[in-house]
Amino acid sequence: MVPRLITLFAATLTFASAAPRTWRSLDGTKSFDGEFVKREGPAITIAQAVGGKEITFNIAMLHADDQKWINLYHPVDASKKSGPEATGVFDDLNFGDSLQQVEEKLKKSEIVESSTVTTAKNSFFGISTAGPEYRTKEKIGELNASLHFAWDENDGKLTEIYLQTEPLSAISYDDSLKDCWSEFIELLTSLHGDPVQKSNFPGRSQVPQDSVIGSHIWKLEKGGTAMLGTAKSGEKYIVVVRFSKKTVEEIQQYQVKE
Repeated sequence: MVPRLITLFAATLTFASAAPRTWRSLDGTKSFDGEFVKREGPAITIAQAVGGKEITFNIAMLHADDQKWINLYHPVDASKKSGPEATGVFDDLNFGDSLQQVEEKLKKSEIVESSTVTTAKNSFFGISTAGPEYRTKEKIGELNASLHFAWDENDGKLTEIYLQTEPLSAISYDDSLKDCWSEFIELLTSLHGDPVQKSNFPGRSQVPQDSVIGSHIWKLEKGGTAMLGTAKSGEKYIVVVRFSKKTVEEIQQYQVKE
């Protein structure tokens, strides 16, 4: 009886996981119908119900209920685990990577793509960023987000990664940018657990010129931190995530003072 029950249960799981279903975005505002195809670490492939086109994206881009469904029917094989949970502080990137390693990893990434638009390389925290031009394949909070990198002056190794949105005028600060900030909180929490420090969305008057004011800090499993905040450059504002080798204590100086 027990073996038969196991067989029936496995068949039920297979049928349920293969059936088309409705998938929702992280914030639940968008949806589409499609059939699950495969999972490779955090990368999920879905065949769209209309046209059958296969799309691949990070599981963290999905609504929490859809993430639970995938983790139930298609859990990560620990022996094949890859992506942010296993190999890097952002996607497969690690502090200490060389420029060549960063470029090779980004070319294979499932969540970023080469950008055809040259984005501004801001100099926040007194650090000038440089490196290849990439952006996330999926918009975050309806905004494009680009990648920027900081390197060790002595050995040229990767020390920090900046994920920043397209710049918007002050009129968008409390709507579009705040929505994006909220989605980043959900995304980073799904990847790195609860933040060790958090505060409210910084008021526009709190954001210093050419600098970042942080609201949330996550301690990364592989060492270092991720800080979420907003920044002002010229007359425009952006949302920034700073992945750094620095400790929580070192990064706290950039936090919002309540």
